[in-house]
Amino acid sequence: MTNDKEYSRTYYIEHREERLAYAKRYQQTEHRDDYLVYQKQRYKKSRHDALAKIQSINGSKLEEPVCAHCGLMNIEALTIDHINGRTDKVGGVRRAYSLYRWVLHNDFKPNTLQVLCFNCNGIKNRSHGNSKLPNYYEYAKNTLG
Repeated sequence: MTNDKEYSRTYYIEHREERLAYAKRYQQTEHRDDYLVYQKQRYKKSRHDALAKIQSINGSKLEEPVCAHCGLMNIEALTIDHINGRTDKVGGVRRAYSLYRWVLHNDFKPNTLQVLCFNCNGIKNRSHGNSKLPNYYEYAKNTLG
């Protein structure tokens, strides 16, 4: 296995320019539509997996990502929130896809990141993190069963 890995790395280094030109040609001209579909699917899967990992690390037993405050389950409306703001340096200063990739490939402490819907995240951000968001999800779960 090590020899295969070493060979692949050596081959890539020796043929780097050729490989990059092929990749660019493939992505931009010959198979652009296929490549865009692939990228969209990859982004969706990475996003879902990252949100699920955050919930799992925070102790949730739910399989699907859900907003920690209101219980919204629509994956298109969920995002990652730094619980203590970006001061804790968890994930660094990243945007969307690179943050999802960081979450998938790195370990972090529980309760440093959470899953929120864009509405709850916006409310928290507008109040500069001082907002005590009501946890409607816990309320509904406890009162409705």
